[in-house]
Amino acid sequence: MNTPAQTSRGFTLVEVMVVMIIVSLFAAAAVAGIRSVTSRQLHNSAETLAVWLAAAADDAQLGSSFRGIARTDDALVAIAPLNGNWYRVAHLDPWQVADHLQLRLKARENQAPSVSVSGDSDLQPFLMLSPMGVIDPVGSIELHDDSQLAIINWTSGEFSIVEELQ
Repeated sequence: MNTPAQTSRGFTLVEVMVVMIIVSLFAAAAVAGIRSVTSRQLHNSAETLAVWLAAAADDAQLGSSFRGIARTDDALVAIAPLNGNWYRVAHLDPWQVADHLQLRLKARENQAPSVSVSGDSDLQPFLMLSPMGVIDPVGSIELHDDSQLAIINWTSGEFSIVEELQ
């Protein structure tokens, strides 16, 4: 005679499939949440960079002097010409590139800034901000992580953010 302990040897196929469906629903919800967080991080980084660039442009206009934007290993810095060299602008903190982001600078038509200062400085601008509000050369900065891309374009005195999904 079979006792209840002997007939119950494992899970049925239906029980296993129900558990798998529940686990996959939880996994899908977690992935969607993580994607949303990384998308917000990228957008926030692009917004803070656009605000930082606008502050540097305002500083050029208020100070009636050219400002440059240069790239170091892990940051963008505002620089100003003085006695033939470029020096960091002390009152504008560098914009730190987050560890999970890559930064790519693109000038349209391989232009270089039209205002140049010769000298021994290691800091050379890829972007010039004039006291008249002109941004030279026209181009963009691309911020991207593994799955998304945010582009900060600039034209005549304006910085705008474009986001794309890759």
